[in-house]
Amino acid sequence: MTVNDPDLTHTETEMRRTYGSAPDTTVIRTREVRESNAGWWLAALVAIIAIVAVVFLVTREPTTSPTEAEMTAAIGQAQTQAALENAQSSVKATRAAADAAIARADAATSDANARTEAVARQAAERAAATAATARDSVTITVPAETEPR
Repeated sequence: MTVNDPDLTHTETEMRRTYGSAPDTTVIRTREVRESNAGWWLAALVAIIAIVAVVFLVTREPTTSPTEAEMTAAIGQAQTQAALENAQSSVKATRAAADAAIARADAATSDANARTEAVARQAAERAAATAATARDSVTITVPAETEPR
């Protein structure tokens, strides 16, 4: 977009001088320059959109303030939402406590199993030691034969 008028043709003038007996010669060349009007169309479109926006803002009705019933309903809905969020957070806390109790019970079970295995191992070792001692010192007593009567 330029400040030139698109309907005006541009003229270039070229002067040629000759020295000597010949008179001065002037050559005039004209060329037509066409420029695009897209910039003007774009500016017009933006102006129309701006005018429509202003008309819309001026003619729309102002928003009304909420009624007493709407305010009461909104407060009731907010209280219900708060109660629901509190219940959800207490469920989460209860679930976390239950998970912790399960973990403690699993740990106690593992500890009890380990202790039971240790006690069983010690009992087996004692039984083996007692059997070895008994095998080494076995005395067999045979009852004496008695005479028949």
